[in-house]
Amino acid sequence: MLIREARGQDMEGVLGLYQHLQPDEDFTDTEKYRGTWNTILQAGEMHRILVAEEGSELTASCVVSILPNLTRSRRPYMLIENVVTAPRYRRKGYGRALLQNAIDLAHRYNCYKVMLMSSANRKEAHEFYRSLGFDSESKTGFQMRL
Repeated sequence: MLIREARGQDMEGVLGLYQHLQPDEDFTDTEKYRGTWNTILQAGEMHRILVAEEGSELTASCVVSILPNLTRSRRPYMLIENVVTAPRYRRKGYGRALLQNAIDLAHRYNCYKVMLMSSANRKEAHEFYRSLGFDSESKTGFQMRL
């Protein structure tokens, strides 16, 4: 297993993983995603897509954003989004390795916290996140869908 940053040729593999994350969305017309994909790849070290790879297959992915901050002694924080592992690779350590890599990255950037949100009904995912050290008791998350 290899954990690394996504590269240009990974777009179709990442979109394939996103099909598991958002089954009602159609990711097959890959060209309509190309511009956004290139924007993400060019964003630099503060915004990136991490992937887990087995052989030539992408098994899991997440987006990490490191956000500058004026509080907490100007320490940044990390936001993790779009966490997904292909169904046949779940419960085999790919997601854990991927998120541990993201957490290690947050330590390297001296982030004071790492945040992620999970759908309220995904109890199994919540247990997974807790096993990595995430806490859902100390904060209440809010969102506004636009």
